[in-house]
Amino acid sequence: MAPSQTPGADGSLQGAAAIGDGRGAFVIEPVVVRAPQAGEVRVRLTAAGLCHTDHASLRWPGPLVLGHEGAGVVESVGPGVAATHPQLQAGQPVLLNWAIPCGRCPQCQRGRGSLCERTHSIDAKLGSSAPTPGHTLWRGQAVERSFKLGTFAEHTLVRAEALTCGPSNCRRATPAPWAAA
Repeated sequence: MAPSQTPGADGSLQGAAAIGDGRGAFVIEPVVVRAPQAGEVRVRLTAAGLCHTDHASLRWPGPLVLGHEGAGVVESVGPGVAATHPQLQAGQPVLLNWAIPCGRCPQCQRGRGSLCERTHSIDAKLGSSAPTPGHTLWRGQAVERSFKLGTFAEHTLVRAEALTCGPSNCRRATPAPWAAA
């Protein structure tokens, strides 16, 4: 992937992404990823995993930025992230987690973040694990991301809770070995 570019006047970045059409096909085209808002982090992706779920997602309602497994480097953080997740700073290697734990629901309190009631939309009072609407534009229209991640792209915008820090000495070209560990 190309190195990160200079953000636009509004803080947005443009990069390529694989967009599923919901009918079994996909295209690779430019998308625009806006600057992070409160509680959000923009990541420059350096690796993505591929599994059977990605094949199935080609038939999910589209358009959809594909991919739900990945690793990358923090590009920028939104307001409030430094207070709640001080380790998430520009340049920090990270893994992206599709099961985004809220830390507050009964399942998270029991240490079962993969069963988070916010991630699985069980309790609306917990809010959403998705970035605020309009985070990614394709052909000028807002587009969703698979599992709220969309890792088949140069950049993604996620909630800070979706990220796990990797070792700071991890070479950017080799995040996959620690992703699979």
